[in-house]
Amino acid sequence: MQHFILTKVATGRPGDSWLRTRLELFRDYCLPSVSGQRKREFTWLLAMNPRTPSWFINALSPLLESANATVVFTPDSDRLFPNWTPLIEHLISSDRLLTSRLDSDDMLQVNFVDDVQRAAQQVEDDTVLDFPSGFQVRLPDFACRRFTSECPTHFISLVESRRQTVCGCGNHTRIKAKYRVHNVHAKPMWIELCHGGNLKTRFQNGGASVSWDKIKPSFVCLSQNQGHSS
Repeated sequence: MQHFILTKVATGRPGDSWLRTRLELFRDYCLPSVSGQRKREFTWLLAMNPRTPSWFINALSPLLESANATVVFTPDSDRLFPNWTPLIEHLISSDRLLTSRLDSDDMLQVNFVDDVQRAAQQVEDDTVLDFPSGFQVRLPDFACRRFTSECPTHFISLVESRRQTVCGCGNHTRIKAKYRVHNVHAKPMWIELCHGGNLKTRFQNGGASVSWDKIKPSFVCLSQNQGHSS
């Protein structure tokens, strides 16, 4: 079974201001959380508009050298949500496929890859794997809350043989209408960063408050001293 992590980095037609902010979030949080996975048997694909400014590509490229990541340029260059299937077909050499969705401003717990791959071996094709529990972290003050979603999160993965990919499943909140959804376990396995530039994400005030110092050992970021309170 091959495992691909799929991330949109610069799709659609984002402006320079958005790209600069997103590059910083990706560099400081998303990228090290994937590079720091304890299990390394996966391929990380980053989708990008071929008209992305050269300054962004030049700044991104050296960051990826040790990240097991590959940039793929989308033929449907102005679409915010690309069709991943033609982007990965030439890379597939296995009958079964595991694809995981990750936004470029979010983070994975260090055992995410290991846990989702173990779970994928135990389920049938066309099963969506989800970790319903994670954390929301608000920037720049690093306020943290435990968050558990009642509907499938956007950190879902798909086990399949049809090469549709998890990003071709439609809206994650309505995915139960078409797929079996298996919650792997209730341990917090992701961080959703709330930074003011999110499209839909808002910091939830109802979750249990936790300390950034307590959770950050399980989530690799650029500097483990970020958000440290003395």
